[in-house]
Amino acid sequence: MNHQFSKTTGITRHLFTWFVALGFLTFAVTIAQAYERTTDCESCHGGFRDDPYNSLSDGSRWSNSLHNVHRNNMLNGDCETCHTSGSRSRVYLDSSDGGNGLSAIGCVGCHGRDGDMGNDSVSPGRGAGLRQHHSNAGITTCQACHSDANPGNYSPVGEDILPNYYANPGSGHAQIPKDSCNPSGTENFSGTSVGLDNDGDGQYDTADADCSVTATYMVGGTVTGLSGSGLVLRNNGGDDLAVNSNGSFTFATALEDGSAYNVTVRTQPSNPAQACNITNGSGTLSGGDVTNITVSCTNVTYTVGGTVSGLQGPGLVLQNNGGDDLAVDANGAFVFAGELGNGDSYLVTVKTRPTAPKQVCSINNRNGTVTGSDVINVQVACSTTLFQVNTGLNDAWYNPLTDGQGFFVTVFPAIQKVVLSWFTYDTQLPPQDAVANLGDPGHRWFNALGFFADNEAMLNIKIASGGIFDTTTDVTRVKDGTAILTFDDCNSGTLEYNIPSIGRSGIVPIQRINDANVALCESLAAQATVAETTNPKDGGSSQLMWSGNPTSAAEVPLLEMNPGLNDAWYYPVTDGQGFFITVFPDIQKVSLSWFTYDTSLPPEGAVANLGDPGHRWFNALGSYTGNSATMTIKITSGGIFDTTTEVSRIEDGTVLLTFTDCNSGTVEYNIPSIGQSGIVPIRRIVGDNIGWCESFITP
Repeated sequence: MNHQFSKTTGITRHLFTWFVALGFLTFAVTIAQAYERTTDCESCHGGFRDDPYNSLSDGSRWSNSLHNVHRNNMLNGDCETCHTSGSRSRVYLDSSDGGNGLSAIGCVGCHGRDGDMGNDSVSPGRGAGLRQHHSNAGITTCQACHSDANPGNYSPVGEDILPNYYANPGSGHAQIPKDSCNPSGTENFSGTSVGLDNDGDGQYDTADADCSVTATYMVGGTVTGLSGSGLVLRNNGGDDLAVNSNGSFTFATALEDGSAYNVTVRTQPSNPAQACNITNGSGTLSGGDVTNITVSCTNVTYTVGGTVSGLQGPGLVLQNNGGDDLAVDANGAFVFAGELGNGDSYLVTVKTRPTAPKQVCSINNRNGTVTGSDVINVQVACSTTLFQVNTGLNDAWYNPLTDGQGFFVTVFPAIQKVVLSWFTYDTQLPPQDAVANLGDPGHRWFNALGFFADNEAMLNIKIASGGIFDTTTDVTRVKDGTAILTFDDCNSGTLEYNIPSIGRSGIVPIQRINDANVALCESLAAQATVAETTNPKDGGSSQLMWSGNPTSAAEVPLLEMNPGLNDAWYYPVTDGQGFFITVFPDIQKVSLSWFTYDTSLPPEGAVANLGDPGHRWFNALGSYTGNSATMTIKITSGGIFDTTTEVSRIEDGTVLLTFTDCNSGTVEYNIPSIGQSGIVPIRRIVGDNIGWCESFITP
């Protein structure tokens, strides 16, 4: 629809005037009849039903009548939008039956605005802009009745204010325009080049100052260094933007040219914790998008340290998490050079002990998790009084950095020897086609035996091979390296190993899996007396004793499990296989570890860097009552020798462990994965600790 003024005739081409009822003014009625009921309109605009319609202002020929353009194009045949019941010929400027979902306000639904209501003396006032359009074109007839028709009396709301039907188009009226500023030409029908002059000031569409659009621009930039999750940026205190990766970012809301922007971090990343700093984060938009904001993220790190006391000489070297070596030469505070992120674990151990004089150093608060601040409470206490190895060390031990692997220590005080068994894996993952009926084809285990003196034991590593699960077979044992087992106290120590067959050596910090037996060890250590401190292997003797050490050889019935059962056990018929049993009285549980073999010999050509490719081992844990325990078998897989790796654990059967006395019992097992079950009679490998077990039995 073409609605602009003719500069030569002074009459309007605006379709609003097709609905001005000059006759209605003459009759001075409060409900105005529209264009079709007043012939004066046709003198400027032509016939409303002329088909095709010919514009009297510019001579353009339309494809249809004005009536049909309104009815069919804009209103989709919804006649009640404009008409009143009783006569289809009666059309009023501001009254109708109302179309489908449309207000019953007739022509001013599109040609007037609700914002102009209440400013006219004879009508609701929605048509103020239409009337002033005519007044500004020199047709002042409306002013005779309508006070809002005179621009001097009232200024209509701006062009950008939507007519009622634009804002609420009801149902089925898809072609009713949505924007009174007509930026996309939706008010233009039948080839017209402009829309409506809704506020009557003679300015059309975006040429009207009310519709002037201030340019808007986007705000964004680049994120670098992001490795955590949860980063949220915001602009001007809102418009929050979650950022999940490095690269460019742009806020969703555009800002007007000349407005300020201020980009801040609402939420810093976590996992790992990071601190993100912003460069070029604030300013004023000036004719273009902002793209130079830089968000640089770095990990938040913390130090690990503490204090050393009692140190009398050089040689002490501490480690954190198996590395970051720190030489300490004096008492006082220490801090590792390497820093850790929030949530990272730490484990402080002694790599080498002081040498002049010889000292042992125990560590309190040795391990934990960084929780948003520096760790400063690790306490290293050194002493020249050497810890004495005793049977309270008989327990399950591990290095927290290599979860899924572990050690069993058994002290035999009468023969002054220590046995250490290492449950581990090959030096690399097994090939995908590796054969395994039971457990992980990467399983490896070996034992080490040697004399102890004071807090240290010199051990020879032996690797057994050739066995079959719970079967009598000939096994071979080959010496393959050495180990030095040293204890600083009842809950910490180191294993220094050298295994030539794989070209590997190292120092492994160890601690108990559970501290239930620490107090027992400390009690024995306090009672211990050392007659001589020379190593028996060098011709000397050293006998560890405790008060009231029982030596009874009689079979005393065992009614309740106790830590005196913590020992190495086996079935003589299946030599080369065995069990380690650990009782945890504080939590009423018992652990059994079985070092064994697969159910058949490995195929020829089976790959093994370390030990026998047929090695298998598994653990069982359960609660005990009296002298028996029902335990769940768990098989661990996926590890690599002395390496931090993720392992998996699956349940695979049950074990019923029962003791009749301190030197005999049975292991009744059921392992569904291999379809095997049986009962294995067991006894101690060495009888040194029988008396200790019996000492727990109340007569």
